[in-house]
Amino acid sequence: MIKKIQILRSKFKKYNIDGYIVPKNDDYFTEYSKINRLKIISNFSGSAGLAIILKKKIIYSQTVDIPFKAK
Repeated sequence: MIKKIQILRSKFKKYNIDGYIVPKNDDYFTEYSKINRLKIISNFSGSAGLAIILKKKIIYSQTVDIPFKAK
């Protein structure tokens, strides 16, 4: 998990971005998509959630009704 986040963060400077949002859904926000992007980056296997990867913080929420948590 940490290695994938480090790879993602290494691209921030190249693309001149400050962060990246990783949803569970696919490109079309399909609820039951075959590609679970959140699981790929964080091993999260829940039914809903997203992560916001920043240069120095990771902010994630498991579901919309649970407040965001920062690491």
